[in-house]
Amino acid sequence: MENPSVIVPGSADIRSSADYRLLRSSVADLGLTPDEALLLMMMGHTPEQAKTVYSFQGLRRATHLHQAQLTKALNRLSSKGDVIKTTDGYELTEAGKKIAKSLAKEWLKRSSGKLNFAHFLQAKGEVIEGKLDNSTLNVLKKHFYGKWFAHLRFYSMTFDKGYLQVNWLGNNPREVFASLTFVPPRQITASVQSNDEETLRTSLQILTDRAKNELKEEIALDAEFSFEDYDPFDVEYLAS
Repeated sequence: MENPSVIVPGSADIRSSADYRLLRSSVADLGLTPDEALLLMMMGHTPEQAKTVYSFQGLRRATHLHQAQLTKALNRLSSKGDVIKTTDGYELTEAGKKIAKSLAKEWLKRSSGKLNFAHFLQAKGEVIEGKLDNSTLNVLKKHFYGKWFAHLRFYSMTFDKGYLQVNWLGNNPREVFASLTFVPPRQITASVQSNDEETLRTSLQILTDRAKNELKEEIALDAEFSFEDYDPFDVEYLAS
């Protein structure tokens, strides 16, 4: 299975750009406010077959919506059947996924394909003692959900039978987007997107160190990593 890393467009800049004004004029026919459309786009960048849950604070950082605005948008989308609140966080329904994907593609087309982050750095890891399995993924789900590391703040978690991915944003969402992905039986990938190369490499080191420590201490597995540079990168799911 290929690494299912999430590639995120320029989410933090949409609201302050001309693209947001275009968004306002294009979503009225869908019965959506710009805030609701923005929220759906931010929740629509995951593989369709997977389940992704978002924290409230993660969505607030990603969208730059005020707490009251975000609450109102989530409640309206929930009443329309596009979003559901669970004990783990907020999820898109199947209807919401269709709208979200369509909106994200339209925004990307209108913005001439510009992305928020200029650099992408990845470290591929391998479990060298033992292996990842469904039981291990469930332990990792519980352990990583909601956790903050240094400047990285929990954003969302995506999981399926074949993998688990945990996503973080920087203190300032324009700063960095980072992911840890676990794919049985032994594959681990740490991915970071940023405009600043120093932040990029620092964040990646934090992720790889954390992955090594958690696997060793929590699950008694050991891991090693090799680094790979990808700069610039291509959008994966929006292009499909």
